[in-house]
Amino acid sequence: MESLEHLGAPQEVIDAIKAQSVSQEVEAFEVWPENENAVRVFLDLATVWTWVPVGMSSPVRTGISSMEIESTIRMNGISGKKKIKEVFQAVRLMESAVLEEWAK
Repeated sequence: MESLEHLGAPQEVIDAIKAQSVSQEVEAFEVWPENENAVRVFLDLATVWTWVPVGMSSPVRTGISSMEIESTIRMNGISGKKKIKEVFQAVRLMESAVLEEWAK
């Protein structure tokens, strides 16, 4: 919120965002240590899903670009061919599960 104030956003906008933030609190969840890197990368990719228009209906998410996944893995400081491949495959597995849920 400080950045909004610093940029001179109107108080009603700041108040609306604060109210929205409170109502969208995320529940804490446990992550096993061996999955920590993959979960961190997957969460970092939240804004890069590929959307495809479907005729006259709403667009659908089709997945995450391999390049986005790989660069996010590297930006998280994960190195080593084997480790990068493990995290990449884990992210793809989570992506597949999410797409399956969204399709319901």
